[in-house]
Amino acid sequence: MQLVLNSHGTSLKRKAERFVIRVPNRASSVEIAACKIQSIVVSCSIHLTSSAIELATQHNIDICFLDKSGTPFSRLWQSRMGSTVTIRREQLIASDTDVGLLIALSWVQKKLQNQSAFLKQLAARRPKDEQVILDANASILDMLSKLQSVSGLLDQQRGSIMGIEGVAGRVYFECLAKLMPSEYPFRIIGERATVLFFTGRRVKAEFFRPVPGGIELTPEGRAALITNMNERLDKSVKYPTPRTTKTCGVKYRRIKLRVTIQYGSHKVPCTCPQ
Repeated sequence: MQLVLNSHGTSLKRKAERFVIRVPNRASSVEIAACKIQSIVVSCSIHLTSSAIELATQHNIDICFLDKSGTPFSRLWQSRMGSTVTIRREQLIASDTDVGLLIALSWVQKKLQNQSAFLKQLAARRPKDEQVILDANASILDMLSKLQSVSGLLDQQRGSIMGIEGVAGRVYFECLAKLMPSEYPFRIIGERATVLFFTGRRVKAEFFRPVPGGIELTPEGRAALITNMNERLDKSVKYPTPRTTKTCGVKYRRIKLRVTIQYGSHKVPCTCPQ
């Protein structure tokens, strides 16, 4: 669970192994067990006690602070020694070999594959815009094929990879912008849950308010959007995990979508005898 605090004057305190949240103008407070929370996001002025911070560090809960535009400007994390140094060292070593290039290519390839899969999903749901979506998907698949021909060391091909990724991203987001409802003419750069939130006609006019130079989400709009995003991230998906014991192969387990990167980063290579 991600705990988002976006109401001015909210207080976050500790009570045993639970967080106590009290929002102004509400009669009762809310208590949530620390073991159920993975991260805390603060996007406004709140009251935060040191005991609540201590509870968060004890449970490895990341506290992230956002400015008015939603950009992170600071975060709190536990100070215990971890594997960060080892990870950084191995990353530097890999960057000077073909392993670094393969890792970078796999990340970008998976990103483009996900974009293509989402466009195909949208094309099936929106027959009126099918040709526009398929044209964009064809361009992304073309960029994907160009990635397969990249070889060498990471430092030599960094510019090529970033260029291919940039072209695919431009095509992808320009296509999404064309699918937005006419009453929301601004460009939306976001995850697929955000796009479906807008195209699914779940957005209301009261979710926005004008500010100098543009518009921003109201507290109600933020709550609706964040709820929609968390519903997607908490969705259970089937995730492949390699077997490293007697029988080699792949097994599957159900995990939340939000932790797939964490699981992927801790995969143990198979050492079974072939």
